Amino acid sequence: MSDERRARRLTRSYPRAWRERYGEEFECLLADQMRDGTFTTVQTLNVLANGCRARATAVGLRSANNARALHNWSPVWLAISSTVFLAFGSAVWSQLTIGWQWAQPTALGTRGAMWVMSLSIAFFLVITLWAGATFVIHAWRHRVTLLARRTLAVGASLFIVGLLAFVLGAIHFSQHWPGTHGHPWSGRGIVPGGVGAFAWSATSSITAYWMHPTALSHFPATELMWMILSPVALATALVGLGTVVVSVRQHTAFSAPSVWWMRVESANMLVFLFGALWWLMDGDASPRNLFHRGMIDVVDVVMMTVSFAWSVDTFQRWRTSDTPVVTL
Repeated sequence: MSDERRARRLTRSYPRAWRERYGEEFECLLADQMRDGTFTTVQTLNVLANGCRARATAVGLRSANNARALHNWSPVWLAISSTVFLAFGSAVWSQLTIGWQWAQPTALGTRGAMWVMSLSIAFFLVITLWAGATFVIHAWRHRVTLLARRTLAVGASLFIVGLLAFVLGAIHFSQHWPGTHGHPWSGRGIVPGGVGAFAWSATSSITAYWMHPTALSHFPATELMWMILSPVALATALVGLGTVVVSVRQHTAFSAPSVWWMRVESANMLVFLFGALWWLMDGDASPRNLFHRGMIDVVDVVMMTVSFAWSVDTFQRWRTSDTPVVTL
């Protein structure tokens, strides 16, 4: 491989806007160093690392100095971090709903955690519907400018296809929910069976069975396929949503949400996280080991904590540097 080609490949680690401005000169510099034999492996890794940092800055993942990137991308990262939090949280919650269908838990920590997380899940749904409605209304008001953009149509198509595949697949495989035909008791109705079954099916890919290939081999092939494809469908929907959001943000003056909204969202995350920790620390597997706590639940809580911290950090940087950027 020629030095020029190697230099060109390394330069591709930087975002397009950077390459258009500095790429040609940077490639020449790298190629000259390669020909002189002064370009080491450490320098190669340094170029790649700087390229990754530049890409992270370009999409608002770091450096509050890039106001345009933060303006366009912060809502996307908030949506992704919230989705990650809800996915791992639902995995914990859906595990409790199975045992809840069969018997009343003996530990106060388990009962209390179930109520706390169930109410928080319901509030998450309300917040999501409100945020979605607000965004759609805003986008509709600017439809004349936006309908001409191909990226908006592509993003909307990806979002709809991914979401439909995820929802329909979760509904289909929820028929195998282990909570079906449980034993009635007075507090069982806190979670409708269909809701618990959907949450279990939607989060079936988050399981400790991945660490036990022998047990996993006994799963039906279709269920294994769903466990693999459901995250792909969800990721497709998120990519589509991100494309739509960035397209709208680039061509409108959609500013950051008010502080009270994020405080409500953060408080609800903390409430759910408290419920999960309550169960882990004060719960009990009784009766009949229906409420067993395993290492996968600890991993779920850790991921929830990380995604919560990511959400708060993203919003704080967005609030402190958000400037409406309109391109007509």
